[in-house]
Amino acid sequence: DARKYATDVPFLLDCLYTDNLPMRATVLAQLRKITAHPIEANINLAHTPWVVTVRHLRTELLPPPATRSTTQPAS
Repeated sequence: DARKYATDVPFLLDCLYTDNLPMRATVLAQLRKITAHPIEANINLAHTPWVVTVRHLRTELLPPPATRSTTQPAS
C-alpha cells in the first residue's frame, strides 16, 4: 500500500497539512517528482500561512471537481 500512496497526489497533499517540517519537505519532494511540477513553497511557514499554501497547491495540482447541473430537464 505504501507504494500506492507515494503516487497518490490527493493523499500527499493531505499529508502536507502537518506541522512536521521534515515531513513537509519529504512530501514536497515526492510531489515534485511525480507531478514534474516546479513547486516552490517555504516549508518554514507558520500553520495558517502554510494551510493557504497547501490549498493553493491543491488547486494547481488537482483538476477542479466535477460539477453537477442544478437545472431540471424540460418536461
